[in-house]
Amino acid sequence: MAKRTILLDGDILAFQVAVRLETAINWGADEETGVDLWTLHADPTEGDVTSLQI
Repeated sequence: MAKRTILLDGDILAFQVAVRLETAINWGADEETGVDLWTLHADPTEGDVTSLQI
């Protein structure tokens, strides 16, 4: 049987992990415009990434 090589794209894997862990944070509305500021954050110490599909 021929030897198999698995090639993983690190960018795709890192993206999948970050998407799994990201949480949205609402920093509130700007006083002048009333527009809310939202950001996404990913913390590698939180969440479960054991079931990634690669």
